[in-house]
Amino acid sequence: MIARKYTKAISIWQSSDVADGFGGSTVEDTLVYSFWANVETKRANRLSENGQVDNIVQTVFTIRNRYNVSISVKDYFIQYNGLTYNIDSVMNIDLNNIDIVINASQRE
Repeated sequence: MIARKYTKAISIWQSSDVADGFGGSTVEDTLVYSFWANVETKRANRLSENGQVDNIVQTVFTIRNRYNVSISVKDYFIQYNGLTYNIDSVMNIDLNNIDIVINASQRE
């Protein structure tokens, strides 16, 4: 392991429906996990259907695996440095279960 590899604090959140007490529901974000991570930011341009160029900020978060971690691409999102990121993919990069790589794109 590399000393001081994980230097940025990130948090993983989940949106869920909560009863509002009046017969309806509201969406509430709850903290699921907090991690120290290695963060690498990458930029990519994507051409949309109508010819506009959309800037998409793609970020790679590398975290240390823990026994109680189960990250859902569909249900969870990441907050880092005041920004919110949608999780695109979660990969276990080695078969020793040491690191988890999360690819995410910044919400606009």
